[in-house]
Amino acid sequence: MDFAIAEQNDLDFIAKWLQSEDEAYQARRAADPYSGNLGKGFWCNWKQIRGAFERRELEVVRVGGAAVAFHFGRFISPGITEVHPDFRGQGIGTAIMRYVLQQARANQVCMLHVQCISDVSLAFWSKFGFAPAEKYEEEFYLVLRHPLPLPRHPDTTVTVNFFGESGWYGGSPYKRVEIPCLVEGAQILLSEICHDEVISSKGSGDHYVQVLLDRQVIFGNLFDSDEANAFGFGTDKYGTRIAKRFDLASTNVPISKWRTLSG
Repeated sequence: MDFAIAEQNDLDFIAKWLQSEDEAYQARRAADPYSGNLGKGFWCNWKQIRGAFERRELEVVRVGGAAVAFHFGRFISPGITEVHPDFRGQGIGTAIMRYVLQQARANQVCMLHVQCISDVSLAFWSKFGFAPAEKYEEEFYLVLRHPLPLPRHPDTTVTVNFFGESGWYGGSPYKRVEIPCLVEGAQILLSEICHDEVISSKGSGDHYVQVLLDRQVIFGNLFDSDEANAFGFGTDKYGTRIAKRFDLASTNVPISKWRTLSG
């Protein structure tokens, strides 16, 4: 199944289909105000769809020359995906999702995000692991993990705690991860990307990070600090706090301790 950047005739076809879908939805709501959002499409988001087209970000799947599905945003920034009602249940939406997941893994995207979840699409998104931050919310999220190559099998585990400001001063971390790793001299090589993305809230105010190796704290500081950056933390182009390795040389842990930690 091929994906292509939308042309003007694709956009015109999508506009007619979304208008028709919206007219049917409005008629159903007028007849039964309690029918919920069953059958609701994305005509209300036409401004965003057209904007994606103008930026050359609107991608389509064509069948017989007609754009029977469209997508933009790749779930990194809020976007929209829809398959024409006559072509649903034929695997087109699944193909789009697999394509996006492939792109997300290739670009090491740590969180995917979809908006405007309708009643009929809940099962579809749930099948791929998307979940809402809160019950009944119309925004769903998927946290991804990305393995990193190591020269040999991990020999220990590092624990990383991410805190909001209130959590740092006496509360709990909003995320805790345990990652198998290798200690090579002053370097801790991680077996997967360490990141702070979670479906729930990260809290407000400043953010902090704490790292433990063999249950001993080896780092703790404000995330957006020179010390955290020197230790190995940073922010990727999507705004996610990440690390791929840690540098013990940037801490006050003595060289003799590195040797102890590395076996």
